[in-house]
Amino acid sequence: VADFVNNTMINNVDSATNSMAGVLPGPQELAVVATDVNAIDNWFTATSYAGAFAPTDTEASNWAAGWTFGVFQDQGCPTGTTESAEVINNTRVCQLTGTLIADVRLTRGNMYELVGPVFVGRDSGPDPLAPIAAATPVNLTVDPGVTVFGSAGSDYVVVTRGSQINSNGTAASPVVFTSRSDVEGTAGANDRGQWGGMVINGRAPINACIDGTATGGTTACEKSGEGSSGLFGGASTDDDSGSISYTQVRYAGFLINNEDELNGIAFQGVGDETDVNFIQVHNNADDGIEMFGGTVDVRNVVLTGNADDSFDYTDGWVGRAQFVIVAQSGDDADQGFEFDNRSSNNDLTPRSNPRISNFTIIGERGAAESDDGILLRAGTAGELYNGIVVDMGEECLDIDDAATFDGITLANARPAAEDIIIQSVFFNCPTNFKDDGADDLVDVADFVNNTMINNVDSATNTMTGFAFISGNTGVVPGASEQAVVATDVNAIDPWFVDAQYAGAVEDANDTWYQGWTYRFGQ
Repeated sequence: VADFVNNTMINNVDSATNSMAGVLPGPQELAVVATDVNAIDNWFTATSYAGAFAPTDTEASNWAAGWTFGVFQDQGCPTGTTESAEVINNTRVCQLTGTLIADVRLTRGNMYELVGPVFVGRDSGPDPLAPIAAATPVNLTVDPGVTVFGSAGSDYVVVTRGSQINSNGTAASPVVFTSRSDVEGTAGANDRGQWGGMVINGRAPINACIDGTATGGTTACEKSGEGSSGLFGGASTDDDSGSISYTQVRYAGFLINNEDELNGIAFQGVGDETDVNFIQVHNNADDGIEMFGGTVDVRNVVLTGNADDSFDYTDGWVGRAQFVIVAQSGDDADQGFEFDNRSSNNDLTPRSNPRISNFTIIGERGAAESDDGILLRAGTAGELYNGIVVDMGEECLDIDDAATFDGITLANARPAAEDIIIQSVFFNCPTNFKDDGADDLVDVADFVNNTMINNVDSATNTMTGFAFISGNTGVVPGASEQAVVATDVNAIDPWFVDAQYAGAVEDANDTWYQGWTYRFGQ
């Protein structure tokens, strides 16, 4: 029978853990590949899930609610949370606060409030083989469709080294981290900074060390995170901080001071066994996402309306990214991409050196608050392929600092593996390339158009279709963008999906960014 079920038949699952919340399916059950029985017999209602209840169903809202007896038992607030006296939108509110010292699972049917900083576990230290004495590794699981909110900048979640977050929504039922104002329906189009955000601390290599005598990329090299979020860093490139998919972070970000800010999601020394895909950060008061060193890879990223830089990195990030959409709001925005090695010492190692493909950066042309599309500085290396940069308030591309230009000239014994590659990118901004005069050791326009290959900076912007920000250019490429000769990045690195076109979206039929994302007023 086992052989028949598992080998003769298809899509059956018998090796996963039961993750049911009462009679409602959890992440394991929702992962089953469903059969379209309606296509076999149209008497059946078309569904796309296993079990009697849909991914979006809750105990209060489903086909069996209100007329059956004994099916639904009140699960109350999960262990590790406490019930609030407050009810929002006829939904119970369960609170998280302080340090979680045991595994917690946030199930559907409740709303969850962050009360002050919430630390997932106690820091395990930089070395997984020698955890510190007070270490308490914990898993925080967030089920599909769950909403978690904060009310102030002091409300945020920190995943400590050795602990994990598993925030895995679905396309039909994403996880949402947002603000009280948003869940109460009063958030405005340009509101930001209404709660803190998410911080993930890992044990992957970084180059910025508290101990000035430490060597970057070793367990002796640790750094204290922004917002008093604790230590991060180590030597484990394959460190695993969990999984984040189909997850939104809205209206977050908190300015503590000019050098200490909470991002939408801060990946601090996060390793490449952490799975990150299908994430959106919307209307953050600081950066959308920022990598502080580490090796984490990200795919299918949507960054909309963020006030500072949409995608930022520093401290030696050497990960990969594919399918990234940036849509800026003209009322408050800086760079689309702001990429650094380390400002205090441009040549610290491990040097920031990511590989990024299939990105679309859309500014608000003419807006005073929309700055550069891409700013490379502070000694970063890196490879950028198959991109579209349009409608920025200033330049599409700016390169600063002698140590960054070393990645073009290979000066100062800079190895070829730390060069800068910009290839198969479409540029259309009021000024495509920033000219800093004598400060530019290489003419940026000449480098992009003549040293590099397949870049386009003289064609008209023909982007159309779906726009995340009202009044912005759409994300669907037109004839000009589709004419870019793409680079086969999959042939360079098989981690990348074979996507031989410029931009994060192939054409009007490519809608990976719709359905699970948020757009104000939708």
